[in-house]
Amino acid sequence: MSKVENPCGSSSPETLNSIRTGLFVRTLALAKLALSAKRDLFSPDRMRDLEVDPELRSQIEAQAKDISRELGTLKGSVMKVGQLLSVFGEHFLPPQVNSVLKLLQADSPSLEWSCIEHHVKKELGERFKDLEIEPKAFAAASIGQVHRAKIKTTGETIVLKIQYPEVERAIENDLRALKTILLFAPGAFKGERMNQLLQEVEEMLARETDYRIEADNYTRVRNELMQDARYLVPRVHEAFSTKRVLALDYMTGERIDSATIKSLPQDRKNQLGQALLDLYLRELFCFGRVQTDSHIGNFLVSVSSAPHEKPDQIILLDFGAIREFSTDFLSAYAGLVRATFAEDRLAVVEKGTELGFLKSCDSEDVHREFYEFCRLVVEPFGHERECYCWKNNDLPKRLADQLNRVIQAREFRPPPREALFLDRKSTGLFCLLSKLEAKTQSRELVEKAINFRLSRACERSTAE
Repeated sequence: MSKVENPCGSSSPETLNSIRTGLFVRTLALAKLALSAKRDLFSPDRMRDLEVDPELRSQIEAQAKDISRELGTLKGSVMKVGQLLSVFGEHFLPPQVNSVLKLLQADSPSLEWSCIEHHVKKELGERFKDLEIEPKAFAAASIGQVHRAKIKTTGETIVLKIQYPEVERAIENDLRALKTILLFAPGAFKGERMNQLLQEVEEMLARETDYRIEADNYTRVRNELMQDARYLVPRVHEAFSTKRVLALDYMTGERIDSATIKSLPQDRKNQLGQALLDLYLRELFCFGRVQTDSHIGNFLVSVSSAPHEKPDQIILLDFGAIREFSTDFLSAYAGLVRATFAEDRLAVVEKGTELGFLKSCDSEDVHREFYEFCRLVVEPFGHERECYCWKNNDLPKRLADQLNRVIQAREFRPPPREALFLDRKSTGLFCLLSKLEAKTQSRELVEKAINFRLSRACERSTAE
């Protein structure tokens, strides 16, 4: 079996000796990449010719690799935005465009050890002497890279997630550069809409660059799932963890899209898929905190050698993108799901208005299209006795088409901020279940989760 170590990013054969953090050089690089992508990669004429012109396909692949390499050297929020886009691109964008975006996930070069060794020593102080750290990173991501290490006093093997030096400065300059580019970009949101978007990105990156927050998230989720044999969460080694260094248990497993997982019996793949769905529902309706980044690299599978005695286990990685949801939002959202199951259009409109998807002045056409959109959202959970097949499924396309109908029926306005995070999570989850080729029967799981949330809301209301 091809075991994969627990990376917090993708493996990389290349190394860098520095990160360009200056405002001018990053603004220039961003502008250059934006113009290159618009002019060369996403031209409608060129996209139409791709299917019939192998030479053109080769040219665009080469250009895409150049852009991917450039983004990889920039690191920071630029790489993060590229990764977010590629998650959505799996099903919602044309295959040609998505093939470009997928490259942004791959081959992110790491920094040479000589460039970050002093940084790690400064962070850990005297604790550094108790570690034997492998100088070659085995994984690299947008704001940090991962090294295997051994604790000398105990002999334990751990992994160190190390934030790049000066990455916070790079992110700050990225945001300033993005504001400048968007200010002059034709068709981009202006004013308050753009400010809200950039503020959300800024807050997200601030959380993800503080590894103390991620360490707390690891510990909390580990405690919540400790009694459930379907999940494994690495333990945090607090003695070697700081704001910019995170030390975790060393674990190995199979990627969900590996040949080993594809060759598992269908019932075991179904159980893994059911476990992924159950986890999401518990995160949302029970815990009120969702790990919003369902990128395939954040999940591994520990394959059981005795499946009748012990289940295959999902190893959960990377808790930097945790998003908390208010009890009011969750209660209203649970009510929206229940109303959709009941095919109660009036209740769907009421809850949609309460959540901010709709306005009281919206027309009947808007109400109808929104109701149909909600019906599509719950389609995988609509049957009590039938299994839902996630492989080769066109639901994402139908959802995108229906969302366009909603937008066309009203004046465009952005959805609630919470919906953007749930969209990111559910899109990534669909990709995972599709690659897993799972078949699930989850109506009971959904009803159990929303009943829990609504009962909590009732208790709260009674107490008040």
